[in-house]
Amino acid sequence: MYYVIKKQTGTNPMQVIGFKVPKYITKKSNNTVIFEFVTNTKTIRKWVKKEEIILLTDDQALYLETLKEFQDIQEAQEKLVIQAQKNLEQTIENYSEVMESKLEDFEEIKDHSDISSILENI
Repeated sequence: MYYVIKKQTGTNPMQVIGFKVPKYITKKSNNTVIFEFVTNTKTIRKWVKKEEIILLTDDQALYLETLKEFQDIQEAQEKLVIQAQKNLEQTIENYSEVMESKLEDFEEIKDHSDISSILENI
């Protein structure tokens, strides 16, 4: 049995998946690896680009250790992204409140002073 850790394509931030495969086929001259799976006596082949493969090994302990490390990093980074999104939302809300307050202050000043407005004459 072989163990694979592969980058998930099309995900942002990057994510990885791990899976077991009984057989794989590859060549030095080719940039893909073919994984063969057997389901219900039917052989299924999946092609994966070599650059998407992080680990291909028959060492289960190394596979589990590496997968756990990537999953821990992924979880920690996802928490940071969530916190950053919350901070951004709070900053945008604060910005809107400050701008509204300044606009209200200016409107009060404009109404009580001799600040001329071109729009008033149109």
